[in-house]
Amino acid sequence: WPVHGVAGSANAELHPALSDVCPDERVFKGQYEAAYSGFDGVMENGDTLWDLLDEEAITDLDIVGLAESHCVKATALDGRKGLFGARVLLDLTAPVTPELGEAAEDEMRTAGVELGWS
Repeated sequence: WPVHGVAGSANAELHPALSDVCPDERVFKGQYEAAYSGFDGVMENGDTLWDLLDEEAITDLDIVGLAESHCVKATALDGRKGLFGARVLLDLTAPVTPELGEAAEDEMRTAGVELGWS
């Protein structure tokens, strides 16, 4: 992979199209080491995504982002391992290549991840 999303750089910020989004919480992953799954991330207070979902009694996840064949897939699979319902919104993600996307979708389906649309 080329270097991307370096902590503190503009490339690590949310896309400008999301400038009106005001999240209650933000989980940061891969800031100082490689990470694919959102479950590898931490919030500014050090809590993990696991902690946040547990605290809020969340049971089902809608997963979006880049790249479907890597980070989205890893997050969805970790969610299923954690016994969450997991749905990937295919119109809000994209794979690195069509072939990798097809393989990721097969793997996610096998793990019980729902593939849907927003």
